[in-house]
Amino acid sequence: MRRLRERASAVFLAALLLAGCERDGARVQKRARLPIGNLDTPTTSTLELSGDSPLTLSGWAVSEDGIAEIDVFVDRGLVRSSGALLGRPDVGSAYPAIPGSARSGFQVVLDSREMGAGAHEVVLQVRTARGAVRELGRLTVVVPR
Repeated sequence: MRRLRERASAVFLAALLLAGCERDGARVQKRARLPIGNLDTPTTSTLELSGDSPLTLSGWAVSEDGIAEIDVFVDRGLVRSSGALLGRPDVGSAYPAIPGSARSGFQVVLDSREMGAGAHEVVLQVRTARGAVRELGRLTVVVPR
């Protein structure tokens, strides 16, 4: 009988792991899910700015766990975080089962003068409320001298 219980427990744990869950003491927790999204603009991986032009990054991100932050890094340093999401009915229609998908848009504007002249690596990441992180875009931005 003991062996039967041990096998049943092992089968139960295997089923939980296959379902994307893990056992935490007496309760079962759902694992964090990676967000999905897209960096819509800019559309190129290299961008040369002119004069004092700002850099505008826009797109969308959704997650069953909710979006906590949109983070922008310049040359590996965090320069901007935003939790404000904008209306995106197109994304809401494409992902109706994900709560908040109709308000999944973002737009971040960076002042190119704060970057300084030269080439800079810009990375945009999205972080969910459960801590899962996905990179949505990476580009090289050249600021004129």
